[in-house]
Amino acid sequence: MSWVAATKPYGDADFEETCPKCGVVNRVEVAKQDGHNEPEEYSCASCGHTLGSATACNTPRTSVVKKTV
Repeated sequence: MSWVAATKPYGDADFEETCPKCGVVNRVEVAKQDGHNEPEEYSCASCGHTLGSATACNTPRTSVVKKTV
């Protein structure tokens, strides 16, 4: 099994979310692995505000997609 298949077999789990605190649009990348998924909190990549939680095998990774003007 390749590293990618082991840590990210579900590509449709990624999504974008706007931070209610600073307005930045975040890309949330969710890694899943059968038998290892649990609720994991994720935060805004810009201000650190906790955005929510997602079922994943690791803490979801966030990155800035769009900053506010």
